[in-house]
Amino acid sequence: MQTWSGPEVAGTHSPTRRFATTVLLIFALAGLIAGFAFGGLTSSRSRTTTITPPPIKKTAPVVQSTNAVTPTATPENVLLGFPQWSPAPPPSESAANSTGYTIGMQAVDKQKKPVHSADLTCKAWLVPQIPAGQILNIDSKVLKDVNNLSNPIQGTVNGQPVQEVLPGTGLTFDPSTPQTARCSSNGQITWKYTISSTLPPGNYSIVILVDWKGIHFNWAWDNIAIK
Repeated sequence: MQTWSGPEVAGTHSPTRRFATTVLLIFALAGLIAGFAFGGLTSSRSRTTTITPPPIKKTAPVVQSTNAVTPTATPENVLLGFPQWSPAPPPSESAANSTGYTIGMQAVDKQKKPVHSADLTCKAWLVPQIPAGQILNIDSKVLKDVNNLSNPIQGTVNGQPVQEVLPGTGLTFDPSTPQTARCSSNGQITWKYTISSTLPPGNYSIVILVDWKGIHFNWAWDNIAIK
């Protein structure tokens, strides 16, 4: 049998070589891991930023504009025209004191436009018939005293006195519609009444009056036959 008598050659598989190689690999791996860790730490720090949220925009509330519709008041010192019937009296009425009737009035200006005011005093009353083509005149002093319009009003036709037929003996007004009262703010008023059974049959006229503060006033009438 032959034996090797020369010097020992250290190959890669020798214990010493393997140990040295293992140590080098461990240090290399440790350095690599440390490098990754440091790089990751550096990278994570470099990417850390403070995000400031954008300012919050407040949406202005939507406000809807509403226009309140109110009746237009008639300017003061407006000249009053002849009051308009709404409705007019029937041409024939009964003095049975049981049949009810209704008349109404609308205050208007000279152009016949409705007058809207809270200061209109209105009155209705009965007089002997005013002849066709004649005019009922009323003293302006009477009409300027608004507080006394509820008293009997005397007029004249051709200079002759025309007396108001007193309430109760001519027209009997319903308590809900006084003979003398304020018109509504739109210049309207309604009267309900009956004819007294004591009123003699014949021809009469119903007069309606509108008076604004005793400054402006006007009146009108319509003929009826009492049976």
